[in-house]
Amino acid sequence: MHMRFAFQLSENMKRAIRDRINSALGRIDLERYSQEPAYVTALISRLDGVVYDGPDGRVEIKGTIVEDRGAHSAESLWGADFAITAALTVGQHSVEKGILGQAKKKSMHELNLLQDYELRGQCSKMLAATDHCIVLGLPKTKSLALLVRLVGEPLDVPMEFQEYILERFLPCYHGDMRMSFVRAIQDSKLKRLHFKIMSRE
Repeated sequence: MHMRFAFQLSENMKRAIRDRINSALGRIDLERYSQEPAYVTALISRLDGVVYDGPDGRVEIKGTIVEDRGAHSAESLWGADFAITAALTVGQHSVEKGILGQAKKKSMHELNLLQDYELRGQCSKMLAATDHCIVLGLPKTKSLALLVRLVGEPLDVPMEFQEYILERFLPCYHGDMRMSFVRAIQDSKLKRLHFKIMSRE
């Protein structure tokens, strides 16, 4: 089991991460990316890359859009439609970690019974692979925030996407650090992903 400790991100690193997130979100026109798959693809592609590489360390983010075509697609098997991994170096410490995610345009309270049942099923499938997965609530207008809910925690307590990345994901409070998992979710087919055999916490 990996030892967990909090990374202290410098102000320079935080500023670079905020700039990347704000730039990514600012470039997504909701009229052109109104459907969940299109929005997620646009977001992930804009976040992807080396976000910071300087005297305070290095942060690289990689995104994967999970294959969703066919009855036996990766999304149908594992419930996720995207994955995010990060490679982080601060001082003498380096770590790679990742999460699975499912995006929804409606808030939890707006889902009908069928949609709620479907989401719960998708979350159960993701949890079969890792304890570290999220539901991404897409904004309906540009003035609204992109929200994150941690699967396994109360789904009615969201946080903004930037807050999640800066306060939970990159500092290592959330994210699966098994190298086999990180490598597996960098393949859109998730063909090397396995059922977890124990909690990573």
